[in-house]
Amino acid sequence: MATEQVSIERVLRRAKLPLAYRIRKLSVGAAAGPVWTSSLEGRPAPSALVSMGFACGLQEPCELGQVILSQMLLAEGETEVFHSEPRFLELAAQACQQASIPYDIGPSLTVLKPALKSSEKESFGRQTGALSCAMEDYWLAKEAHRAGVPFLSARVILDPVEQDLPAAIGNLAYSQGLSMALRLLAQSWRLPMLVRLAFQGARAQKCLGSFATTFCSRLLEAVGSRSTLSAEGA
Repeated sequence: MATEQVSIERVLRRAKLPLAYRIRKLSVGAAAGPVWTSSLEGRPAPSALVSMGFACGLQEPCELGQVILSQMLLAEGETEVFHSEPRFLELAAQACQQASIPYDIGPSLTVLKPALKSSEKESFGRQTGALSCAMEDYWLAKEAHRAGVPFLSARVILDPVEQDLPAAIGNLAYSQGLSMALRLLAQSWRLPMLVRLAFQGARAQKCLGSFATTFCSRLLEAVGSRSTLSAEGA
């Protein structure tokens, strides 16, 4: 997640956008929501909370580098449903079009642990209709709803539905974030699968940076200078 945060900050500086955003690296999983809420203590409520990072695909059309804009946010074991701010979805779709990045709008699923097997991903997609899954967005949306702050989740697909990931990735991703897991394992094992994942990570990161640059410019015009971006790992 630190890698994603630094990358987003770098592209915003290169684009010479006003540094009016607070880009935060939050916790993994359900703890992300309370961590964000705690960060607001003593501060004015932001105009927006946007969660950006990686996700895994749950449907066949969701390919590497595609941006998934979460219209509806679901979670394992939860019946309550949250939604992204419609005007932010429109801005995000326009940003993808401007940057020539493939995108889709639909439901996303927040899972309790990393989805590693293709069979598990297919099952999640079939049961919920979600396009992608990550571990934080539902909990962030829940806290944003409580605080009356408009929310948007925009995730870049890192691993498509048909791709299996090694169990060690999931163990590290849960505690340190997926970007860190990929980097550590690639340095230690040098396995072809991890080299492939590192390549996928670089491509997904490039798409995330392009989206962030274009979208943040539009968001700043729409909501002003008190926006918060959270750089989250899948």
